[in-house]
Amino acid sequence: QIHVVGECSHRFCKSCLDTLIAQHATDKKFPVPCPAPQCITTISTAECAALTSSAPALEILQKLEVETCIPASQRFYCPHASCSALMTRPDDLSETGNNAAECLECHRMVCMRCAVAWHA
Repeated sequence: QIHVVGECSHRFCKSCLDTLIAQHATDKKFPVPCPAPQCITTISTAECAALTSSAPALEILQKLEVETCIPASQRFYCPHASCSALMTRPDDLSETGNNAAECLECHRMVCMRCAVAWHA
């Protein structure tokens, strides 16, 4: 079965695109590029959803898409090894005030300024 990539109209085997999408998810690379040589088009997450047979791969790509929307200066991860959830810090952190935040995934406290487990 042949699929036409939305933006650029390059044509590829749907199974090959599914493999490409799964590999990008495994490698945590986003966005997924059109595999045509020298094409600069990317395959949208919605298009990936229609192409992939892997729900876990799609979930990874969706998380990566959200992550890329957060400025690097505001992005950090829960420092607890069993969690590592994506967290955001405001631009106006206090140098002396309380910068504690609760991770929404594991519910443990984190220091947003230091990006480590909460310290008093």
